[in-house]
Amino acid sequence: MRRALLVAAAVSTALLLTGCAPTISLRPAPEATSVGCAGVVVRLPGAIGGAARRDTDAQGTAAWGTRSGRP
Repeated sequence: MRRALLVAAAVSTALLLTGCAPTISLRPAPEATSVGCAGVVVRLPGAIGGAARRDTDAQGTAAWGTRSGRP
């Protein structure tokens, strides 16, 4: 019983923390799955001009910073 409560608490905490960093929704380019594109994407910087890299939901894409009025 105690283990089940700990697991439930851990899952709840993970879900709450995930909500703090929304994913940017983008459309992948036609060649987003190509080896050449993957080679570029894995070398993209974690920050540009002080703007941190954000998570995106499309392969072969990247985003940095925030939009005005959005996190």
